[in-house]
Amino acid sequence: MYEFFDGQFDQNGQISFKDEEEEAQLMDWIIYDYKFANGKKLIENYIDDNADKLSPKERKLLEEMLLNKYGFFEVKSVEPEKFIILESLHSGKDYRVEEKLGTRGVTIGNILVCRVGKQGDSWRMIGSNPTVVPVQLSKDARVMFKNDKKPLTPKDFRRLKNC
Repeated sequence: MYEFFDGQFDQNGQISFKDEEEEAQLMDWIIYDYKFANGKKLIENYIDDNADKLSPKERKLLEEMLLNKYGFFEVKSVEPEKFIILESLHSGKDYRVEEKLGTRGVTIGNILVCRVGKQGDSWRMIGSNPTVVPVQLSKDARVMFKNDKKPLTPKDFRRLKNC
């Protein structure tokens, strides 16, 4: 938590979340991005330890979720209650995301900050809920995203929101 909040605790050494979204982003970051002393992420440790005696099928689903992308995505197409086509602003790659709830309230051209993860033959939204960013991106901003090769995490997004 100290790392996620850049050491910014209150005078009593406590953290107060701004909202539920910030708390969810912390959990997302801890599960998929934070590396422990052994160099592994929480989800990798969970899979390896298998303390809950997961079946091979359950373990395979979790292992697939290691293939995920977090970042800014533009909504290219929406099929309500079925799927959404998202273009990564970082890579330019399109993701066909099988999603019911994620198709509600979004329109073509919206910019989402979210994590998509592999699940079998399809992609799904995983981690914290997607955030719709109310901006229109210029060509220069799009070039900036494509040229930035450093992966974005919920921690980075928190910093951007607090600028």
